Amino acid sequence: DRLHTLSASDDARLELPRDNENDEIGQLVGDVNALVSSLVATLDEELQLRMQHQIGEKKFKTIFDNAETGIFLIDSSGAVISWNQAFLCILHSAPDVSEAGARSSLLDLLSGQESRLHLMVDQAVNNEQVMVEDFSIGVVPHHDAR
Repeated sequence: DRLHTLSASDDARLELPRDNENDEIGQLVGDVNALVSSLVATLDEELQLRMQHQIGEKKFKTIFDNAETGIFLIDSSGAVISWNQAFLCILHSAPDVSEAGARSSLLDLLSGQESRLHLMVDQAVNNEQVMVEDFSIGVVPHHDAR
């Protein structure tokens, strides 16, 4: 009956019935207690890993959002799917720029370097890895209307 009320979340153990230390019941109780201990340890480890992952995501988001360098993510087709504020500043875009607008502006700024961008995307997709590349950005100067 105690087995049915056993909870692994609070690291509960079955009590060994008196006079069953050396028989099958004693062995079964010991095995169940060992399984519970293993489960509790695994659950604790999984919780710690989840917390570390959340901390890592928050650090990445903070770096991504506050970097002075333009950072953007593109998908396998080359579409810009995410970017930071510095990237928008490079594009001279409004914060509500569309993905198509960001992609179009990026390609305009990378004029003459499109093949490098496509090669980088292909390598990232084929190797299933993050790619980092520096590009020269051609910024159109603003003229005073005098």
